[in-house]
Amino acid sequence: MGPVACLRDLLSGSLVASITLAFGFSFAALLFPGPLASGVGLGVSITLFGAGFAGCWIAWRSRLPLAVAGPDTPVMTAIAALVGGIVLPQVNAGSLPVSDGIAIAIGVVLVASLAVGLCLLGLGLGRVGSALRFIPHPVISGFLAGSGLALCKGAIVLLLNEPFTLAGVSSLLQPAQCPQLAATLAIPVVLLALRPFWRPFYLLPILFFLELGLLHLAFGFGLLDGAQPGWFLPRGTAAGVTPLWDLSLSGGFWMQMASHLPDLVAVALIAATSLLLNVSGLEVLWRQSADLDRELIDHGVATMLGGVAGGSPGSLSLSRTLLNREAGGRSRLAALFAAAVVLACGLVGSDLVQLLPLPLLAGLLLFVGLSMLIDRLSELPPRQSLSDYLLMLLIVVLIAGYGFLEGVLAGIVGACLLFAFSYSRIGIVKHMLNRRERASDVERPQPQKQLLEQHGELICVVGLRGYIFFGTSNSLLDRLRARYSQPLAAPQLLIFDFQSVNGIDSSAVVSFLKLMHFCEERRVELLFAAVSPQVEQVLCSRTGMPLSKVPRFASQEEALEHAEEVVLAWGGAGAGAMLPVERWFQREGIGHEGLRPLLELLESRTVEAGGYIFRQGEPSDTIELLVSGRVQVLLDLPDGRRVRLRSMLEQTVLGEMGFFRGQPRSATVVADQESHLLRVTREAYRRMLTEAPEAAAALHRMIISTLADRLAFANNEIAALKR
Repeated sequence: MGPVACLRDLLSGSLVASITLAFGFSFAALLFPGPLASGVGLGVSITLFGAGFAGCWIAWRSRLPLAVAGPDTPVMTAIAALVGGIVLPQVNAGSLPVSDGIAIAIGVVLVASLAVGLCLLGLGLGRVGSALRFIPHPVISGFLAGSGLALCKGAIVLLLNEPFTLAGVSSLLQPAQCPQLAATLAIPVVLLALRPFWRPFYLLPILFFLELGLLHLAFGFGLLDGAQPGWFLPRGTAAGVTPLWDLSLSGGFWMQMASHLPDLVAVALIAATSLLLNVSGLEVLWRQSADLDRELIDHGVATMLGGVAGGSPGSLSLSRTLLNREAGGRSRLAALFAAAVVLACGLVGSDLVQLLPLPLLAGLLLFVGLSMLIDRLSELPPRQSLSDYLLMLLIVVLIAGYGFLEGVLAGIVGACLLFAFSYSRIGIVKHMLNRRERASDVERPQPQKQLLEQHGELICVVGLRGYIFFGTSNSLLDRLRARYSQPLAAPQLLIFDFQSVNGIDSSAVVSFLKLMHFCEERRVELLFAAVSPQVEQVLCSRTGMPLSKVPRFASQEEALEHAEEVVLAWGGAGAGAMLPVERWFQREGIGHEGLRPLLELLESRTVEAGGYIFRQGEPSDTIELLVSGRVQVLLDLPDGRRVRLRSMLEQTVLGEMGFFRGQPRSATVVADQESHLLRVTREAYRRMLTEAPEAAAALHRMIISTLADRLAFANNEIAALKR
């Protein structure tokens, strides 16, 4: 690396360090509000040490270029709320001395840091980082907006130096407080006013240090009285980093922390969610993929070690990482230098607090909080659905009124309910077809085809899909009740195809039981096809479950074949009702005069059950006319598996496509039962064309008729599936 590149990295690191220091001071003041203000010096050491330690670790380990870590806004806000909920009530009530309250607050911060580190490390080692990407967007937006609102409240508390009340807020409008209020609003007002027009990365540090310089000049020339309360934090305990094992924490403290374990878990999940958002943002902006599990592990180790050593949590910062790049950083040196500066400042102590006016720190917190609120609240419909937006607002209200844990949990539950409602509107019915639109893979003689066409409405195939639960199953029940609402003239068959169903909830079983009873009342025979073992287990989870009596079939084809046989039996045209070969040819338009020369040119043969009629890959040198029996068409796959394509009954044509195209056999045909066939060899076909053209024309009509029937039915089926 050349000297110019090093200089650019050092300058970029200096700018990033200044911003990190400003946020660190503000968050330190946020951790020790009101009566705990004398402990802000310790808070500065804790915050900057944790940020510097994590920054060095992440800059060294992260696979994201120019990664900068520091105090994370949502996490620090949640920890501040945790400290306030545990310590402030006791201090305000007088049951806990301020010094003890400061010690307990430090312990809460370090234990929270340790909990965050352990959680992140566990999530990373468990390889569940990708699961965090499924957190619903309204929950994330509500959490960020709630964090922004909490930051705004924290800024006001910091300025008041007392608990948040409406009376305290109104006191800020008094004339004596106007200079402090103006100094607080200077940064957020200017930055928010310029947001729609101009947002350079260097504007925030320029305004921050410009206002800092102007305030100190005003103090130096006597324009403002810095000795008045509210301008600076009180000088308190000497700063220093205290490792967790050196804290004198009583058993009562650990009992309190145990009672707030859900809140610690909420802080850890907030840290994981915030890390996910920052990593995802860099992935989009820099068009590269990151290993979220690796980032979780690295952040977990850094936060855990930093917490044990006496620091608050530090995490990857999206804004400061982008600032590092925009300011000219090109290597890890920039982030390492920035982290080293922050770490050194954290070890210096509380004297730094006396350099920063309190309104300046409050103004920085207020700007960050208002920015987060505006960014989320501006996501008005149609940028997101109205239901998602209302859920986000509900989460914000719950966070403001009850806390982060309650708001996030309620948001997750609400998002799940919204998803269930939306998913139920999609429906689980992939298609609903009758026998005219969807036939089995059995090719039948013309009389049977005609009978099935005539009574095709007696068979209904319902293709199900997705995950079935109480919402979708109930809509299915209502739809079928409407279909069979009128009295039926004849029994019918209803096939449920579960092939595309990936799961079923136990609550949906009640709807299927109601449907089964309804079908019994309406003389509808219910059939199940392609039921997976998981779905089967839920359907028959109770002893003696009536659904276990519903006939099962391995596939939709088998269920359809069974249903067709039932309908044919009802119509008196079962598989045993055969036509003589002469009547078959006559039905195809071949008269008695043309039949004799045709039969003289055909070879009659019988194939036993299990015998091969032809094999896949063989030369296509014959056409086979299936007079009686049953065959199945099989396809041999490259991986060695064999699948059934179709079954064919008597009075159909086999092998005609390969014969006329001059291609090898595309499938294997095996006799299911003893079958009688008439073979047309290539030599016989040539003789037929020259010696018996009428017989050749009759054969062509038979083949064309068969192919036309197959094509017509395939077109009807495709059209039905596209509806």
